[in-house]
Amino acid sequence: MIYFSAFILISLKVTQALSESPDIPEGLQEIYKRNLSAWKAPRNFSKALPYYLSGYDEQKRPIWVCEFGKWDIRSFIEKGEESLDTLDKYVDHTLLTIYNSSISKDNKTIMAIGIMDWDGFQESQLFSVQTMNFYIEKTRLIYFVMGHAYHAYLINVNFVARTVLDMTKPILGEEFAKVEVFGTNEGPVCRNFTYVILNHASISGTENPDVIST
Repeated sequence: MIYFSAFILISLKVTQALSESPDIPEGLQEIYKRNLSAWKAPRNFSKALPYYLSGYDEQKRPIWVCEFGKWDIRSFIEKGEESLDTLDKYVDHTLLTIYNSSISKDNKTIMAIGIMDWDGFQESQLFSVQTMNFYIEKTRLIYFVMGHAYHAYLINVNFVARTVLDMTKPILGEEFAKVEVFGTNEGPVCRNFTYVILNHASISGTENPDVIST
């Protein structure tokens, strides 16, 4: 993945710099206390639950892509407590990394952009109470991360995915106003999302010099 090593370094440095900062939202304080900055996810998790830093737009905002349709969270939960614990760390580390990328070297906010691809999201995820509870729990953390989001695009959202969104939308509250949803069916909701995204974010392959890194 492009910039994989770069965003790990971002996470390490920013976590160290912000761990005692009063500016961290209360809802994210517990993640910082977990000391996850140096934690490395098992390869099978990072392969099965992909996300990556795609680049930066013209305003130097980081653009994150999450291939959420591939995230078979239920399978990891059903493997037992050890797998669930690792999954919990993985998701918290993901949110921490994205949040940290929105903090510049001089501790200013650089609003991030998110692209969440639901392609392939399976109905089986809905038939597990434990999985749905996990979604809800992590959405409460996403609410605080969204405070540093410029915009979020949800693409390839099928009927099953919309069911999850309907459940989590109230948790995101006013932050959901930053979210734009593109479905899989033809019609107005399925207009060319690439055109809309690029209107907001002209993706660049150059590193952002203002984000904390080595």
